Amino acid sequence: MAQYVKILEIVAQDKAVQGDRVDVIVLMKNISNSQVKIYGVAVVDSLRIIDWPWMWVPAGVEVSFAGAFLMGGTDVTIRAQSWYEGIDGYLYKDDEMTKDVKLSEQIPTFGEFVISDYRKV
Repeated sequence: MAQYVKILEIVAQDKAVQGDRVDVIVLMKNISNSQVKIYGVAVVDSLRIIDWPWMWVPAGVEVSFAGAFLMGGTDVTIRAQSWYEGIDGYLYKDDEMTKDVKLSEQIPTFGEFVISDYRKV
């Protein structure tokens, strides 16, 4: 349970075709009653897509951190974490959330078919 920085939502599409760019936004809120220096991290497999950006956030304010990745050949899980800097200068993990992105097949529509070779018989 978050003490200072709660992750509200991971905004990303639910499914993607292999090779598609998947944009990710992690929404966080300072739930304390004072200003906090917060950090955001998000990882897909072993790729860090949100890599420790930080900002001072007033009490009660929502912020977002953004990243992106290219969809691979399997389903993936986005793992987001919020961190805060304590008065001792150390970083502390505060909240976590995950979101799955499923691999989907690309199904061509009728207008996408192209005749690449035409020979009159």
